[in-house]
Amino acid sequence: MFKRFYFVLFILVFFLLSACKSKQPAYFGCQFSDSPDTLKICTTLFPQYDFAKAIGGDLVEVSLLLKPGVEPHHYEPTPQDLIRLNRSDLFIYTNDLMEPWVKDRVMGAIENKQLIILNASQNVTFKETTAHHHHEKGHHEHLDPHTWTSLSNATIMIDTIEEAMSQLKPEHHDLFQQNAAQYKQELLKLDQAFRDLFAALDDKTIIHGGHFALGYFALDYELNIQSIFESYSPDEDITPQDIIKLIELVKETNQRAIFQEEFIDSQTAHTIQEELKKQGFEVEILVLHGLHHITLQELEQGETYLSLMQKNYENLKKGLTTRE
Repeated sequence: MFKRFYFVLFILVFFLLSACKSKQPAYFGCQFSDSPDTLKICTTLFPQYDFAKAIGGDLVEVSLLLKPGVEPHHYEPTPQDLIRLNRSDLFIYTNDLMEPWVKDRVMGAIENKQLIILNASQNVTFKETTAHHHHEKGHHEHLDPHTWTSLSNATIMIDTIEEAMSQLKPEHHDLFQQNAAQYKQELLKLDQAFRDLFAALDDKTIIHGGHFALGYFALDYELNIQSIFESYSPDEDITPQDIIKLIELVKETNQRAIFQEEFIDSQTAHTIQEELKKQGFEVEILVLHGLHHITLQELEQGETYLSLMQKNYENLKKGLTTRE
């Protein structure tokens, strides 16, 4: 009898756990419910994900195609990815520079003719940047694909996404537009906070110990970004001379913080910090979130584009206003 009782208890617990698991949001992989009432939206990176969720609210299901830490430039969509995309109503990618594989591998493979494939940066003016690649002579002009790091660009992207969503669900156009307007108002407030912060500084130099992806952000506020990596390539080599140059710059500009990117505990930043400590200079390592990706924990905690940008504001305020 006891064996039967424990067997029944096990079955009940199993089904309860299965039910709880099935109710967990499908943050990644672009898996959606069978509900005909919600708009199914798949995005490549976190900014589009957050914008779409803010605009659509309960009327949409939004999921990320790429998991945290996946390099978006050279991603290879799987057959399963294409199947899931075919079941979506809207697929939002950043731009052709960030995800060139969308044109090469996705557009020709989609069978769902009703699916809208949206370039979220289509109305953004791209910034030309000069990047020096080690072991190559000269500098090479190229366009910065990290359009979302500018709050003004984010506003443009929100309008682009709202228009596509309203095209698919015209009956909800007013609500989508209202939600988008509210989000843009919050962006405007944060933009003013950044402007006030940087206006109070005599020196707008930021020392970054990683791959700095906030080029548009820096352009908006006329910041002088000095990064150990002079290109956006994640596999760029650095030399001891690069590190020495940055150490000397920290001393010359009397910096009190070195910044690093999210997810990466920069060994370079720590090396600079340790070397400066030997020379009597104390510097703190702070994070500047580039918002490419977000962790599952951050998603579950309700982090948004706005909240992560607010944390960037707080770290910049701390790192740039504590100098002697």
